[in-house]
Amino acid sequence: MKYLNFGEEGVHHDLVNGLPVIKTEMTADKLNNLGIGAYYGILSSKSLEGELLRYPTEDLEWRKQVVKDIPLMYDQVKFNIPSASQFPDIKNMESEYFIKFITGDVDLDSGFDDFIGKWKKAGGEVLTKEVNEIYATNQK
Repeated sequence: MKYLNFGEEGVHHDLVNGLPVIKTEMTADKLNNLGIGAYYGILSSKSLEGELLRYPTEDLEWRKQVVKDIPLMYDQVKFNIPSASQFPDIKNMESEYFIKFITGDVDLDSGFDDFIGKWKKAGGEVLTKEVNEIYATNQK
């Protein structure tokens, strides 16, 4: 993820106080042409790893202190799915289909139902049932 967002250290960015800073000669167009930047790493800013690369530790610690007593505005449920290890290929299948949808190799409108059917057969139905049961238990 770091490479997708910032490129190669010393070539496209330098580390300043432990954070990557894009070199001034690297324009947005140059970065995009190289496949570097937020355009290609759109989800990274939503991850903890992305935040660790973008914000100084002091800022993250300050934010943690400021929001510690504020209730979440969304329902964040984190848990392990016990049977997930029984279906190791399901993530690969998801990624392959998503890439095919994005590249147009599979039409999203006509291919999505096929994807869902295969996903359910590959373990998605079992995983969905298990997640719903865990979620229901946690809501009590």
